Amino acid sequence: MYSPKVTEIIKKLEQINQFVQSGIIFWNSLILPIIITIFVTYLLDVYKTENSEFSIIVLILALLVVLLHACFIFLQFKGSSIDTMLSEYQEKDAKLLDISDDFDISKLSYTSDVFTFSAQRKSTRFAVDALSYAIGTLRNKELAEEPVNTTELNEMLHSVIWPLVTYREALFDFKAGALWNFALYGPDEHNKLVPIWRKCDERIKPRNRHWAPGFGVVGLSYIHKKIKHEDDISNEDHGEQNTSIDAERYKSIIAIPVVPCEDGSSDTDHEPSGVLIITSNSAGQFKLDRDADFLQMYANLISILVEKIASHKAAEGGVDE
Repeated sequence: MYSPKVTEIIKKLEQINQFVQSGIIFWNSLILPIIITIFVTYLLDVYKTENSEFSIIVLILALLVVLLHACFIFLQFKGSSIDTMLSEYQEKDAKLLDISDDFDISKLSYTSDVFTFSAQRKSTRFAVDALSYAIGTLRNKELAEEPVNTTELNEMLHSVIWPLVTYREALFDFKAGALWNFALYGPDEHNKLVPIWRKCDERIKPRNRHWAPGFGVVGLSYIHKKIKHEDDISNEDHGEQNTSIDAERYKSIIAIPVVPCEDGSSDTDHEPSGVLIITSNSAGQFKLDRDADFLQMYANLISILVEKIASHKAAEGGVDE
């Protein structure tokens, strides 16, 4: 594992080795030639002068110089080995630093994923509880032959989708001050996709536009029965007629078809019962690898309630307002 202390020690050892090698170069290139020159001059003087004796002190100094030079030669030899060793250590230390950086990134990603998965689990649990309560309520109403008004049905739908809104920051990384919009579109009697439920930031004034299948991200998701996703809708052309205000409020969008029997257990080619959309005024808000599977599963839960409401309305021959 990478340690800053090891890096610091390697740098200090490298500085010491460079200092020693510089000292050896200084000795070999300047000090030693001067000493040799002085010693040779002394020898010449002794040789020319009659009855001159070789000084013991000079001999001792010469031996010391030889020993010192031998030490420098040893240090120079070892210095090259140390330099090679330090280079290898620096390379390994750099690799460990890269691994440490990758590990930190992975740890941050893991922490973010755990936070997101926790929010997905909580929102799914609340949605399942709300769905169970809504289905049970409708069943009890049918058994008791009691009518269910539109307000009650809307409240049931709201209770299933509401966890997405509540956990939007943890689920989709919405930042403070972001403009968000959640809506569920369904086909009307003219086969136009109209909003049947919506919750958005209070700063947004909904236009509640109707979409024909195949037009807009909503219509494309409906007709293809696939998730449609745009990082910046202003850069694409799907048949929308957006105003300058729309460009500020809606940038990234993800649309999820609400399709019954998505597992293919039925031979019937079911048309989607609606489209769930989420928008943001921030580009790149949604990530398919993080959001697609979760939102498709969530849309399947919504489809159960939507289909149950539709069958209840058919059985009742209409719903009381």
